[in-house]
Amino acid sequence: MYQYFKNNEISSFFNPYIKHQNGLKANNTNKENNTGIYAMTVEQRHECAIKGHKTSKKLKKGIWSLTDEQRISNGKKYGSKAGKIGNVNALKVQREQQIGPWFNPELNRKIRQETFSNKKVIFKNCIFDSKSECELALNLHYQYRLKLKNRVSVHFLVGRKEFDFFIKKLKLFIEYHGWDRENGLNLKKYKNKRRRILNLNGFEDYFLLVLHW
Repeated sequence: MYQYFKNNEISSFFNPYIKHQNGLKANNTNKENNTGIYAMTVEQRHECAIKGHKTSKKLKKGIWSLTDEQRISNGKKYGSKAGKIGNVNALKVQREQQIGPWFNPELNRKIRQETFSNKKVIFKNCIFDSKSECELALNLHYQYRLKLKNRVSVHFLVGRKEFDFFIKKLKLFIEYHGWDRENGLNLKKYKNKRRRILNLNGFEDYFLLVLHW
């Protein structure tokens, strides 16, 4: 029976997929019934993790069974790649389901509102990311008579993305200290990406100015 199960990869002992699925079921059951790790407080879990870490180090098990050179080598070989794969997969799910601040404009707005309200960089009831961005808003308001209004001329939404300033009479979009946390784009690539968003949403004839200093 043992050999049959092994040859045909039956049961969680010989089939990694079945083992993974059983693990998920057990985790969900513990979570629903507040058993296992879910019966502990966050502080208790943290304490258990520290004890496990100290025990592994003392007995030279797990990562502590390796030399410093082996740990560094494994980190370079697997850590960076695994991190990138996990990040890409997470972003893919968020993009498909429109969850997370980068793909849900309303959630992004709420987070920005809570974050920047503490900075008190406010002018004409508009909250700005920095004092220098607010100074630009002051110039646009007093020199070009731009009426500052959220979602109309400030933090204007195009598709799912937000543009810092929109001057309709000049057919001009302005991005201040533009950057892309998701992909780490440089200024040129960032501008090209934003230009593409405008083109796809009917703003092909509008100018785009990206400022960064």
